[in-house]
Amino acid sequence: GIFSKRVSREGAIVGMLAGIGVTLAYVFQHKGLMFIPGTSFLGDLPPNWFFGIEPNAFGVVGAEVNFAVTLTVTRLTPSPPESVQQLVDDIPGDYPINVLVIGGSQGARIMSDIVPIALSKLSEKNIKNIRVAHQARPEDINRVIKLYSENNIKAEVASFFDDAPRRISEAQLVISRSGASSIADIATIGRPSILVPLKSAIRDEQSVNALSMTSVNSAISFAEDDFTVDKLAKCITKFLSSPKKAEAMAAAALNRSSKNSVKMLSDLILNLVQKKKEVSTPSAKPLKKRT
Repeated sequence: GIFSKRVSREGAIVGMLAGIGVTLAYVFQHKGLMFIPGTSFLGDLPPNWFFGIEPNAFGVVGAEVNFAVTLTVTRLTPSPPESVQQLVDDIPGDYPINVLVIGGSQGARIMSDIVPIALSKLSEKNIKNIRVAHQARPEDINRVIKLYSENNIKAEVASFFDDAPRRISEAQLVISRSGASSIADIATIGRPSILVPLKSAIRDEQSVNALSMTSVNSAISFAEDDFTVDKLAKCITKFLSSPKKAEAMAAAALNRSSKNSVKMLSDLILNLVQKKKEVSTPSAKPLKKRT
């Protein structure tokens, strides 16, 4: 499951579609359809932003919509099989280990350059146990597949995973960028992670996102310049040799997420709407008597 063992496939799918749909609708109405100049409805101006939320940061709201819709649909659909629910509790040990590599919606070049080679440097035992799902850019797919194949690493490589929440829930280790939606998914599902903040982010917000995870010992973070093959290989080796630490990281990630975030968000929106109504409602003025 995604947010909990009870979450159903239908809930996860509808939740993702709702979250992505709300985010794209907001971004496109301010930035233009498919970012084409002159096609925006409201223009990218602060006075037109929804409660002051700039389009580039609206992914957090989309993630909350994802959670709310997922949990609602889940209550109306059957629970997933016990075998699937058990995957939520899987932690690294002497059995197949699922590693998920993602870098935004269509992968990241640095992940394709570093991760396959780093995994090839693991011990023969670890390589035998690892199962990799790697999201790569279309132009990188063939070389990434070749790297995994040459080193006898079982891997599924694609340019996009439309079931990313399920894959996160089944992973014992997630190697990812630290965008807001990725952090939200990893924390809510509760998974240990290795994070690589995007160096080119203008406000360095991904480093702040990563810090929110490393500060509670739920993740390990590498700056792009420090994300090398040897350092990553040593980090993963240490991680795989410490199942208790991995379990603690997963628990810390889950504890970091707010259990009542949906209610908090809905209360905030309702309060803001009420205040806006109070401000925009004109006060009645007495009519002057004509003489």
